[in-house]
Amino acid sequence: MVFNYFTKPGEILKEYIDERGITQKELAMKTNSSEKHISEIINAKAKITIDFALKLEEVFPDVSAKYWLNLENEYQLFLAKNYDEEIENSKKIVQDYKLKALFKGMNYTEDKMVKEMLKIVGEPSVNALEYKIKENKKYLYMHEGGNDKTIYLWLKLCEEQIEIQNDLEIFPKYNHELFFKKHKIIKKLLNTTNYKMALDNVRLFLNKHGIGLVIEEALPTSMIRGAVTVIDNHPMIYLSLRYKRLDSIYFALIHEITHIVNKDYENIKYSLTYERDEKEVISNEKSREFFVNKADYTNFVQLGKFDQEDIIIFAKSQGVIVDVIVGFLQRDGYLEYSEMTYLRTYVESEGDT
Repeated sequence: MVFNYFTKPGEILKEYIDERGITQKELAMKTNSSEKHISEIINAKAKITIDFALKLEEVFPDVSAKYWLNLENEYQLFLAKNYDEEIENSKKIVQDYKLKALFKGMNYTEDKMVKEMLKIVGEPSVNALEYKIKENKKYLYMHEGGNDKTIYLWLKLCEEQIEIQNDLEIFPKYNHELFFKKHKIIKKLLNTTNYKMALDNVRLFLNKHGIGLVIEEALPTSMIRGAVTVIDNHPMIYLSLRYKRLDSIYFALIHEITHIVNKDYENIKYSLTYERDEKEVISNEKSREFFVNKADYTNFVQLGKFDQEDIIIFAKSQGVIVDVIVGFLQRDGYLEYSEMTYLRTYVESEGDT
């Protein structure tokens, strides 16, 4: 296949607003547009019209409206010339990106699946998409067997859900110092086995601090559990709910929040967590101490009393659901994985939140 790639006008627009210290929200106000419309232009889901080009000329007087219109026209010409060629290879593309799982139940043809995928990722062609994946390869660290294509597609699916799952109207400017002081409130919000309510409440809390939370079912072969990234200066947390155990879901969430607390997002575009990171997630000292006091836990396990009543009492003393304590004890080898499973809560299905 001949490689063809053309820069999206929205990418160039994004470079301009970044260089000049303008947020997407500010650009929306200056052009009398919605934030959603600005986001769609940046992600090539909307075209630069004559009217919008003239508004951009007012915001950037040194860049003519003609410049923006020429970019858009050249981009649309590129689409017309290269789109059909790639659709011919749709069968392999559907397999590589696991599109049958993504569009399950929609009765799409293979060509339709490819077209819809390109809309989701905001790319003009599969060649352009694979170029973008190659550009981000260093961020898409894979364990053995991982699929960078489905990982990247999952990240873009999450990005598409930001506006749908979050209340952007209440988003303030992100203040790291303020979030650091208040983030432990989340422990109280997670002290319930009603995980849907818990995640909704956590999302609301995060939104009020300028942070997004997206729950999106993982694609086959992606092996992804969660991720943290930054969009328009706002940290974003993505979760796949790959494990149906409630303690694993809560731990995955806190693991990603810890990435934000540690400012890991400052040096990397995507901070990803995979299925095989389960041991790392549970053993992470900060994540563990978020839920349970280390000295208290040490004293508890030294007593060696792991019957139902003692576990429930200890969980209450720590202000956590019993699932968390059972998960600790099983992973630390004090309980077999077959023990006390009746005390655990399981989610109904992945991605149903």
